[in-house]
Amino acid sequence: PKYADFVFDDPAREYWSENMVLFDSKVNDKGEATVPANIEVSVDPPGLMQANFTVRAFEPGGNFSIDRFSMPYYYYDNYVGIKLPKGDAARNMLLTDTDHTVRVVTVDQDGKPVQRGNVEMELFKIDWKWWFDKDKDKVAAYRGELSYDPIETGTISTNASGEGEWQFNVAYPIWGRFFVRACDEGGHCTGQVVYIDWPGWAGRSE
Repeated sequence: PKYADFVFDDPAREYWSENMVLFDSKVNDKGEATVPANIEVSVDPPGLMQANFTVRAFEPGGNFSIDRFSMPYYYYDNYVGIKLPKGDAARNMLLTDTDHTVRVVTVDQDGKPVQRGNVEMELFKIDWKWWFDKDKDKVAAYRGELSYDPIETGTISTNASGEGEWQFNVAYPIWGRFFVRACDEGGHCTGQVVYIDWPGWAGRSE
């Protein structure tokens, strides 16, 4: 909650929920069972996760009871968050040929600030690349994919308060959508898309 205006999720990573059986056995003579919570995640998630549990207890006669509960699941030991500068009032647009400061924070699983080194910072130019493709059934179509071209990179460290800064500058005549990304050495990353254009341009119809 202390960093509610920071972004901690990484849009460059995708994750789909997975179902798994953690326990399938009988209770002991006291009617108790210890369930091991060995949760396995197949890919690095974009940020903080939530584990949803469903417990079913079956009686010998066939009746059963169900209970459901949730709890946070921390895949990473530490998390990095970023906050981009505010742009103009109309479109939150930033300007070219201007130094822009990205605020960076690093926290532990409880949200408390921690000092971290080797936080990698990257700025990408986002472009759509289109090509004309014809498949084996001779159905032709335009296909597209996002292209991320690196513009700037750097490495920073956060202080004892878990705070740090990184500056970037996009030089004219480049303009468009950009992706700012920060990665902690523990594996967690975060990122945010921002629109940058020339001074005096409120946007482009194309």
